[in-house]
Amino acid sequence: LHVVYQAIYGHVKRVTGRAEWDRSGPRYEIRDGEAVFAGRFDQVETGKWRVLWERNLAKFRIGQRIRQRGIPFNSRDIDLFAAIVDRARGICRRKYPTSTFTVLFWDETGVDVCQEIIEKLRKRNLNVVLLSGVLPELEKNDGLPLRLGPRDRHPNSETHARLAEFLIRHLDL
Repeated sequence: LHVVYQAIYGHVKRVTGRAEWDRSGPRYEIRDGEAVFAGRFDQVETGKWRVLWERNLAKFRIGQRIRQRGIPFNSRDIDLFAAIVDRARGICRRKYPTSTFTVLFWDETGVDVCQEIIEKLRKRNLNVVLLSGVLPELEKNDGLPLRLGPRDRHPNSETHARLAEFLIRHLDL
């Protein structure tokens, strides 16, 4: 059994509770180097205040700018993301002891945080495959030909087909 975990740098935003569309998502903390479930973001008092603050902040031009750019990630945020991915690998190993676990990381040019994410995933001995090595044209035209559209950065069906072909070869299926 081969498990492929697709990861993007935006997942760091999600695991820190900053994804606007996932306010009640699962919250994890690092304890003794491991990701441990700690409830949901909306169960934490600061999470409730953050939602209220962001809703009101969006009414002002400066607030709109902050929301567009987001709050920058720090090393602890990236550590948490890497710990959660490592936890996913551990769950797979316990449930399917002979499984392999590969992280397919959508590294993007011009995103400073990508290199640190890659380093922290590899520091946990995770097998990381960089999308830039699979689909080098992702860097051209902001990867638009490989995406659903200019406002929807999700991969299109052609991209999924090409990734599937690569994974079949890479994983010796």
